[in-house]
Amino acid sequence: MLALEEKLRMVVLLMPDLVLEDKVAEIVATLEESYLEVKARKEIFFSDAEAESYFHYLEPSARKAAIDSASRGLCEVLVLEHLDGDVVERFVEMAPAMTGTYGEGSFYRSMDRWECKRDVEFFFPHLDSLPVERTLAVLKPSAIAMGTMNGKTIEQVLEDEAAAVGLFVVGKRQCQLTQAEAEVLCQEYAGTTDFGGACGVLCQETGCIAICLEGRGAIGKLQLICGPLHAGTARERAPTTIRACWGTDTTSNAIHASVDMSCADTELKTMFPEGSLQMQRTLCIVKPDAITNLVAIKSEIEAAGFTILREKQTTLSEDRAKEFYREFKDHPSFSSIVKEASSGPCCAMALCRLEAISVWKQLMGDPSVKEARKSRPGSIRARFGRDGQRNAVHGSDSVKAGALEIRFFFPEMGADQIPDDDEVRDFLFRKSSVESMDLKSLSDAEATNFATDPTLQQLLAQGLGGLCQQKPKGLAALDWLSAWLADHNPSQAAKKLQFEPPERTKQFLEYGVNSDGMPFVVEAPRAKPSAKPVVEVDAAMLAAEPKEGELSTPPFVVFVAGGPGTGKGTQCKKISQDFNLVHLSTGDLMREEVAADSALGRQVNEHMQAGTLVPDDIVLALLKKAMMKHQDTNRFLLDGFPRSVDQAIRFEREVAEVAFMFFLDCSHDTMKERITARSKSEPGRVDDNDETVKKRLKVFDEQTTPLISYYEPIGKLRRANAEQDIAAVYAEAKRFFSSRFIYLTGPPGTPMDQVAERLETKYGYAAINLTTLLKTYSESSAAEAVQVKKALAAGKPVEASIACPLILSEIYRDMALGVQNFVLCDFPQSLKQVQFLEYRIPSVTRTLVLDFSQADAADLAAIAADKGADLLQLEKQAFYFFGEEAQQMLETMSGVERVHCSLIEMNMEPMEGGLEQQVVEGTWKGVLEKVKPGLTLVLGLPSTQAPELATMLAKRKPNTYAVDCNQLLDRELERQTETGRAMHDMLAKGQVVPFSMTLELLKGVLNLTSSDSLVVENCPMYVDQIELIEQEFCIDQVYYISGLDEQVMSWKDMFMKQCTDPDPAKTFNERVERLPPIVAHFAGLGKLTELAVGASGKFTAEELESMIDRETLPDDAVISSPLCSAES
Repeated sequence: MLALEEKLRMVVLLMPDLVLEDKVAEIVATLEESYLEVKARKEIFFSDAEAESYFHYLEPSARKAAIDSASRGLCEVLVLEHLDGDVVERFVEMAPAMTGTYGEGSFYRSMDRWECKRDVEFFFPHLDSLPVERTLAVLKPSAIAMGTMNGKTIEQVLEDEAAAVGLFVVGKRQCQLTQAEAEVLCQEYAGTTDFGGACGVLCQETGCIAICLEGRGAIGKLQLICGPLHAGTARERAPTTIRACWGTDTTSNAIHASVDMSCADTELKTMFPEGSLQMQRTLCIVKPDAITNLVAIKSEIEAAGFTILREKQTTLSEDRAKEFYREFKDHPSFSSIVKEASSGPCCAMALCRLEAISVWKQLMGDPSVKEARKSRPGSIRARFGRDGQRNAVHGSDSVKAGALEIRFFFPEMGADQIPDDDEVRDFLFRKSSVESMDLKSLSDAEATNFATDPTLQQLLAQGLGGLCQQKPKGLAALDWLSAWLADHNPSQAAKKLQFEPPERTKQFLEYGVNSDGMPFVVEAPRAKPSAKPVVEVDAAMLAAEPKEGELSTPPFVVFVAGGPGTGKGTQCKKISQDFNLVHLSTGDLMREEVAADSALGRQVNEHMQAGTLVPDDIVLALLKKAMMKHQDTNRFLLDGFPRSVDQAIRFEREVAEVAFMFFLDCSHDTMKERITARSKSEPGRVDDNDETVKKRLKVFDEQTTPLISYYEPIGKLRRANAEQDIAAVYAEAKRFFSSRFIYLTGPPGTPMDQVAERLETKYGYAAINLTTLLKTYSESSAAEAVQVKKALAAGKPVEASIACPLILSEIYRDMALGVQNFVLCDFPQSLKQVQFLEYRIPSVTRTLVLDFSQADAADLAAIAADKGADLLQLEKQAFYFFGEEAQQMLETMSGVERVHCSLIEMNMEPMEGGLEQQVVEGTWKGVLEKVKPGLTLVLGLPSTQAPELATMLAKRKPNTYAVDCNQLLDRELERQTETGRAMHDMLAKGQVVPFSMTLELLKGVLNLTSSDSLVVENCPMYVDQIELIEQEFCIDQVYYISGLDEQVMSWKDMFMKQCTDPDPAKTFNERVERLPPIVAHFAGLGKLTELAVGASGKFTAEELESMIDRETLPDDAVISSPLCSAES
């Protein structure tokens, strides 16, 4: 049996016909019966370009058939593995039977080891996320002898291909291999008849070129560049690879590549023995034209493995620039180079790494920005440069130039490279112990001072001798030596005392004797210190600007909580993959920081070693640092955090506001069962024994229960029943993370944009107009721009593979800002667009059709034409919208709602702005009725069972949550959110917090997880607030817990014991006075359900459930009997 990392995995692609016929489960069962394990699977929607890329090796007719079939719908991708690693051979045996059962062309598979790697990377890209690796490429003599092909040698082709996938050439040497070296490289052929021939090819007299490549996933990337081992197979299956173009057979296949990490390590040591690759320094200058991109450039530098030894931001004068670029003084562009270099601030950095000169040149790219964009589009100059002189960065050409240039900016570093052991030893024996940058000798001594300074070796020897005489024990030895070195530091004696006269406090301008014979002096006035300029600062703008080390935009953050054995790690992994979230585990972050030996890591390690809890300051700093690295995604799952309510509040105050807490709810018995089962299947886990499990469950209860109690009343807790299997739990979890899409469509000329803008303002949706995006795209220089322009002119839908990526880019941008709700105007235009979008982004969707008649649409088009729109184009679009294809699409889609719109009815309500404004208001009125979120109100005096009732009602509706408005406001203040700070400022000024803030917070709770309704208690507090609520929400039902005077008094007594208000009796009495008008209002509307409490003053849980059941039964029932007929 092979180790896990050695097992080969292959890909099987099931075509749409099998997916539509529900044959996938049957095929998976057949594979598993043959011990082929499905390690990963997913559904994909092929665009034409993707299908063309995947099936490129097929004959033209077969390729067209495969592309047509794959583009018909969703395909299923399976990744298979076998314990013995012979998954390809085993599937080959099964393939004929499967073809007979499901038909020719119903599935496609990886044909050999190379295709396995290519296909896994195609469907599940992972190489760029692997650690940085080094691998070996050896260009064989036969390929080198071929010279050039299409103007390039094989060496140039390899370097270009490597650069395209982000690999750097770290080392290169031309050599003639010995038999022993060739045998090391030919282990791939060991045990085959080709072994001798492969060694012979490498040992030819003309010699080979060995190249060391470095980068993320370098081993896998190089193998994909090379192609299948046999050149003939490569020409057939991978015609663009190096072996296909330059190879002739199995052994003369142009290039050797390391097959795995172990081979790469052995082969690199053979071809590049120790000392072949040197640690070097080079200078980097981020020029004035690119200084705004300094952070991004530094990130690229660090990602390429460079260490920044020194950094300095400066502005070069023209003289300094001329001195630095003096080697170009005879160049025609010398003056423009100097002018550009001195045009503004720049940043100089001394960089260090293995073969720094060569790697930095590759990372920079060609000096010509135009050439850099062709040869290395991912290079710094290609991305940030503008033209010849303004090419973003400068780098040293050679080791010698690097030493001189570094000394130009950083004279304190010297010009020497990193010394070897002999040089360090020599330095200790020669370097004076007195602080100096020079090596002093006897001849350097001053003529009046014949004593030379002791060397470092002499000083240390003297100190160690004293240490041996004193013989202190343990850490006391270090303390003694450090004190001795401080006392005998020769640099202190070398310092000379300087005389500093006291400052003169008075200055006399005139002195003498006056007419009365009295002496006098005239003292000059004291010089006033120059007043510092007063700079006016806009506090609001200052607060809005992100500080250094702060997140530039508010992230979308979810806390993940669950006990041991609930599957947090499994669910987080699936959620992060499907919903584009970054999974951060505090435990993993701490271990990574400790391994990196950073300042934070050393602090964490101290607490780990001492067995103490890591302080919140350090934990928050780790989380913020990790979140800063992923600001491009800006969506996070925090696993294992927070551990307490205080920790959660600190996070929300100092880092970011949390969207919600995702809780995997599971009983102790189930958790114990799962941990017991895990301990049997994974023996050796020290934390899975009975005693440890009990402690872990106790700690979990102590930590998590307060967090649940904190976030649940404010609508920020989302529960998933973790008693179920993994798939069922994930099905629940998906609902919380899915986006909400409203597709807003209608004939051209309708006020879709204005309606979308109001949805954006009122309910926090992000508005995206497909037609606007397409028009902008059609005016660009993109390859498909002409095609889009023709489709728009004809009033036809644009292909999904063009239109949907434009929408996706807008959605992803807004999702990084925490937006989950979107209104897509003029979408969809075809069913394929819907399938494409909903496949890429899991979502809850509804379609609103602005249902104007065809005659009304013609009038709207005429109004738009009067404002400059193309009337003919509008008519074509209207023809398509009312045509059979578009209407059939709407009938096929689920969740389509038609918003009745009539120009005649709208025109009956005159208003300022004329007909156009009437259309906007009339359309918005119809849309608002459809999109208003629902609200169930629970009324009652303090200390009634309103919280229990609200929770029960919320559980009866899918994705509905209970919210206590009093706690919602209090915890906004406590967590110091943006709204909380605004409330605090108002209260500090003696102002009343407006009710609109409460309504906005409630809408925010709805938007967190695309909910449609809430159950709310402690709202409204005044009868006049009802009108404001009805403007934003649709009040579905109102429940009122009532009681007689005796029960009211018991509630009051309970409230006064629990309340922290200065005058709880007054607060309760005010609530008693305000409640009747609110109850009367809803009773008059017929929406009130009264639940009267008995003598006990309290319902049991069963009584509440029973009363809710009774009140929610339908009022009318229709009874039919088969015995009744029309004839009777």
